[in-house]
Amino acid sequence: MLFTLLDRIIYPYGQFVKITLSNSGMMDFKAATDILTRRITADEIAEAAGVSISSIARARLDPSSSAYRSPPENWHSVLAWLARERMHQLDRFAEEMERFDDGG
Repeated sequence: MLFTLLDRIIYPYGQFVKITLSNSGMMDFKAATDILTRRITADEIAEAAGVSISSIARARLDPSSSAYRSPPENWHSVLAWLARERMHQLDRFAEEMERFDDGG
C-alpha cells in the first residue's frame, strides 16, 4: 500500500522515496520522475514469494541452463499482488501530481 505522510511516499518493504518540494511547495521534477520510473526489484519478488533472491535469479535463467531452477510455486499470485501494489502506488502518485498541477 502507498501512504502519503507529509513529504514522503512509503512503499512496501519499508522503502521510502522522499518527495522534494521546492520553495513554492511544488514537487521536485527529479523526485517525481524517480517515483514514476521505479521498478519492482528481484529482491522484492523474492521477499513477497518467501524465497531467496538466488532462487528468483535462477528461475529467470534459460531452462536449458544447468543453473536453472523452477520458479516458486506461488509465483503467479505473487506477481499479481506486486502488480496490483504498483498499480495502487501509481494511482496515488497520479493523484498527488494532479494536486500539485501548476499548469506547467
